[in-house]
Amino acid sequence: MRDRDSQRRGGALALKIDTYGPLLLALYLLATTRWGSYVIPGPPYIADFVLMGLLANRALVVAAGRSRGSREVGFAVAAGALLAWAGMRFVFGDGASSFDAQAARDAAPYLYAVLAFLVVPLNATQAEVARRLINWALIFHLAWVTVRVVVGHSNFAPALPWSPNESLRVFALRPDIDTVVCGLLAGLALHRALSGRSVGMNFLLCAWALAVALAGLDARAGILAVLVQLLVVAALAPVRKRETRALRERAGGAWRAADRRLAVALVIVALPVLIAAAPNAPVIKSLPLGLKPHESHAFTGTNADATARARLRSWSRLVDWIEEDAGRMAVGVGFGPHFYLDSGALRLLSTKQREEIRSPHNYWLNTWARLGIAGLGLVVAILVIGLRLVALVVRKAPELRDVDLVAILVFVAMPVAATFGVVMESPFGALPFFWALGHLSARACQIGAARSLAEAIGRRPAKPALP
Repeated sequence: MRDRDSQRRGGALALKIDTYGPLLLALYLLATTRWGSYVIPGPPYIADFVLMGLLANRALVVAAGRSRGSREVGFAVAAGALLAWAGMRFVFGDGASSFDAQAARDAAPYLYAVLAFLVVPLNATQAEVARRLINWALIFHLAWVTVRVVVGHSNFAPALPWSPNESLRVFALRPDIDTVVCGLLAGLALHRALSGRSVGMNFLLCAWALAVALAGLDARAGILAVLVQLLVVAALAPVRKRETRALRERAGGAWRAADRRLAVALVIVALPVLIAAAPNAPVIKSLPLGLKPHESHAFTGTNADATARARLRSWSRLVDWIEEDAGRMAVGVGFGPHFYLDSGALRLLSTKQREEIRSPHNYWLNTWARLGIAGLGLVVAILVIGLRLVALVVRKAPELRDVDLVAILVFVAMPVAATFGVVMESPFGALPFFWALGHLSARACQIGAARSLAEAIGRRPAKPALP
C-alpha cells in the first residue's frame, strides 16, 4: 500500500514537472538572461541539464501511459526536420572537430527545437498558475535591470565563481536581450491595461519597463524588437474589445472610475517626461545610425556609422564566401569550424581577430553558413508556420490568456533582435523562442483551430491527462 502511494505521488510530481517544466525553463532564462544562462561553466550549461531532465521526465510520463498532447502538423514536420538536419550536420560536419565542445555549442541553438515538443496545453487552472509565474519572472527581471541601470555599470555584484577575470558577474547586463524582456513586460502590461485589468498598475508597469528600455539600455536591435511587440499589442484591439465587453458585463458595465482617473493622471505625468527624455536617450539618438549595441552610453554619429559600415562589409564578405562553394551554400559547413574567421569576414568587423566571436551577429547568416540553404529554408518555414499559429490562436481562442500573449510576443521579438545580434545563438534566446512556438502549436490544437500530427497520420489522439 505504501509503495502504491509512493508511486502515485511520484507520478503526480512527474506530471507537474512535465506540465510546468518547459515554461519554468523559459521564464528562468527570460528573468536572468545572460548571467543566468552561464551560472555554471559549460558547455553543457544549466539550461542543457534542465532540458535533459525534462526529456527524461517526459520519457517516464509516456512510459506510464500518459498522453501529453500533440503538435500542429506543419510545425511538427518542420521542427522535426530541423532537428534531424541539425543532428546530421553535427554528426557529419566538416573538419575533425565535429564532436568537440565547441561544435556542441554551435549546434545547441538548433537542437533546442526539441523543447517545443515538450510543451503541453494548459487548462484554465494551469494557465492561471502560469500567469502568476510570468508576473514574478518579468517583474524580477525589471527590478534587477533597473538597479543596474540606476547604479551604472559598476562592479557592484560579485563575479560568478568560475568566470575568468571577473568577466561575467551576477546581474550582468546584456542590453539586447534585456531590452527585449523589458519590452515583453511592457507589452503584456499595456494589453492588460487596455483590456481594463488593473488599469493604473499595468500602465505604471508599462511606463517603467519602457523607460528602462529607452533611457537605460542602449541596444538598438532590442528597441526594434520592442517596437514590434508594441505593434502586435496594438493589433490586438479587436481581441481587447471582446475581452473588455465581457469584463464590463461582469463588473456591472464599466471600469472603475478610480482606475480611469489614475490612468489619465499617469498619461498626463508621463507624456512630458517622455517627450523631454526620449530625444536625449542614447538609443533614440543612435537608432538611425547603426544596429550594433555599444558597451558605453556615449554615442557618436561617427562611431555608429563606422560600426554599421563594418557590419555590412563583414556580412557582404561572408555571403561571398558562402556562395563561392556550391556544397557550402547548399548544406553549410556544419558545427565546429570557425567559418567567421575562415571566411575573412571577422577581420572586417574587428581588427583584433577575437576568435571567441563565432557568429556574424545575424541569425539568418549564421544559419545559412552552418546549415546551408536546406537549414535556412527550414528555419524560415518554421517562422511562417509560427505566424500562422499566432493568427489561429488570436482568432479562435475563446480568450487570449496571458501565457498566450507572452508566447506571441517572445515569438515575434526574438527573430528581430537576432537579426542584429547574438540572441538566438544563445540559450536565453533560443529556448524561450522554441517554448513560445511549442505553446502556440499546442494551444492551436487544444482549441481545435489546427490539426495535430496524430490526427494527420490517422491516429485518434488520446485525451490529454491533466494533473
